[in-house]
Amino acid sequence: VMEAMSAGLPVVATEVGGLPQIIEHRRDGLLVRPNDPAVLGESLRELMQNPQWAKSLGEKAARTAAKFHWQATGPRILRLLEPWRVPSL
Repeated sequence: VMEAMSAGLPVVATEVGGLPQIIEHRRDGLLVRPNDPAVLGESLRELMQNPQWAKSLGEKAARTAAKFHWQATGPRILRLLEPWRVPSL
């Protein structure tokens, strides 16, 4: 999912795992309930019938994915871990 988002593609994903924390429904992707092929199909159809909206979702998805890139998250993780850093020997 993150690779597709990074590539600027619109994503249709199921609401499982951490995906709802990454994708905001109808803002930078579409989320559907698991095991609901009818809703999945309708979501895909909606994107195919609205290419401008699909492009917009993909552009927003790319911006969202950039927030999760290692270059963005690495320094934040290091700042969180700093209080537990073991001094060099």
